[in-house]
Amino acid sequence: MIKTKVAIIEDEASLRQTLSDVLTIKGYDVQTANDGVDGFSLVKRYMPDVVISDVMMPRKDGFEMLKDLKSDSETELVPVIFLTAKGGFESRLEGLEFGADDYLTKPFHTEELLLKIRNTVTARKKLLQAMYSTPDKLAVESMDDRFLKQVKLAIEGEISNQAYGLQGLANDLNISTSSLQKKLKRISNKSVSQFIREYRLKRSRDLIDLGYGNLSEISMKAGFRSLSYFSKCYKDFYGVSPKDT
Repeated sequence: MIKTKVAIIEDEASLRQTLSDVLTIKGYDVQTANDGVDGFSLVKRYMPDVVISDVMMPRKDGFEMLKDLKSDSETELVPVIFLTAKGGFESRLEGLEFGADDYLTKPFHTEELLLKIRNTVTARKKLLQAMYSTPDKLAVESMDDRFLKQVKLAIEGEISNQAYGLQGLANDLNISTSSLQKKLKRISNKSVSQFIREYRLKRSRDLIDLGYGNLSEISMKAGFRSLSYFSKCYKDFYGVSPKDT
């Protein structure tokens, strides 16, 4: 069985070793570097399935390394998940604009890291399969795709906040609530509340699959106000009770 290859680029030695140990135990093929300069060389040589990188590093930070990766035809499709102590929306949005695939804010749970790695690698495989099946077509991210990525990032950052809704999302995206409602409805054919609720449900299913905890813990993590409401929404969306998933 071919192992998924992960490159860890982190200047803090203890965290770098911990991540390497955890992912190796979980069956990943892991190699590491301690800054963006060595990290770029590692990615070029190793060609990992996913890169886990710190943002703030000496010599070359994560954003600079990401620019180099996305500017190189050999590495432009390698997905990058950033680790950062900067949890603000604008900081994460900056990384997305450079082409980052996801974010983890320190400190984080191992389960969350494994979930993001799995989802990112799966998405990359689907992208490559689509490109290979239609080699004459370029994978171009549209403005609508970029907007949806920003929406999902904002929701993910407030996933446990039960009060997060239309106003909070509009504030994070720096647009009016009416513009947000119209734009999201046009792109997804869903209301803002429906989109947020379904995003929470999809995240809760990921957490169930990972064995994150009991259903009460998962419903709270995904931002539902009660287990009974979570169970109702889950069954309405998936057709089965969460306990039967």
